[in-house]
Amino acid sequence: MFSDFDKFILNNLKIVIFITLIGKILPVKIYPNFYYDRQKIRKDHKGKPKSGIYLFINLTNWLKMYVGQSKNILGRMNNYLNNSNLKNKNKNNQPFINALLKYGQKNFCLIIIEYIPIHMLNNREILWIKILKPYYNISLGGHTGMIGYKHSKKTLSKLQEIAKNRKLSDKTKSLISISTRGVKNPFYGLTHSKNSLELMSISKSIGKVFIYNDMKILLIIFTSATLLSRSIKASYPTIINIIKTGNLFRGEWYLTRTPFLTSDKPKFSDKNSKEYSELIEDIIKNKHILKAIFVFNAEDHKLLKRYNGVIECAKDLNISHNNINKYLDTGKEFKSYLFSTHKYINLL
Repeated sequence: MFSDFDKFILNNLKIVIFITLIGKILPVKIYPNFYYDRQKIRKDHKGKPKSGIYLFINLTNWLKMYVGQSKNILGRMNNYLNNSNLKNKNKNNQPFINALLKYGQKNFCLIIIEYIPIHMLNNREILWIKILKPYYNISLGGHTGMIGYKHSKKTLSKLQEIAKNRKLSDKTKSLISISTRGVKNPFYGLTHSKNSLELMSISKSIGKVFIYNDMKILLIIFTSATLLSRSIKASYPTIINIIKTGNLFRGEWYLTRTPFLTSDKPKFSDKNSKEYSELIEDIIKNKHILKAIFVFNAEDHKLLKRYNGVIECAKDLNISHNNINKYLDTGKEFKSYLFSTHKYINLL
């Protein structure tokens, strides 16, 4: 059986061969296990701070690497060994930091590629990232590595996943709230344009809503249910319910998500026109009508009267509202009457 030291030596040889093959690197220091070699790392870098380029390799998947630079390698390594520091919310967007937390320091090998002067760090980091193409690096390297840089689809997907799983503490949420109050809010003193409001409504809504009259003639098209509900002073759930049931809205209009006929064209398309404004006003005036009831003569299907609700109809005809609801839109006769939520019997 191999001792831990023997295993380290074997890993050491593997890593030297691996790094030599993929990048022709002649590393100055190799620490086969970042966690177990932490005392040696501290001993080797004790005294005057050393600056240089370092490489981490995930021992569970050798193709996943990270290249970094530091003016003080010992200080940087101590930070990587400190889980409290790694869990700092400001660092949650770094894939390598998340990998350290996920796999643990004992599943990473540390390699010091080279010790170099501080003024050379940026250029050398960019060079080694270009050579090794490390999995965990999300930029080209150097302090200006992100300028003009575009993430690959794979990297963008990775960053999106990190953002989805990010959870802010109550303290952080409170600080964000305080930092954006009053004059500190970037939108302070500003208002959305009509176009912006419409776009926001579209993004939050189910899509276009087609408004037809009781003869099924297309009158206007709204870009969203949210915008429609705001314009005609109706609740959003009410709009959705009317669309689902197919009933007349406020006794006179049909609301649909798709046109009855693909050839249908709106009668009023100019939102600034007088006709358009008058139609909206008419719809608003009828807001007291929850569900209109149309009563027909059962023999000749002639419209007898429209009521602004079941209760009003029941009271006038001396018929229980339960019976009216029971025969509503069934096409069945009750006491020589037909009851419908549609104005024209042939639309049933």
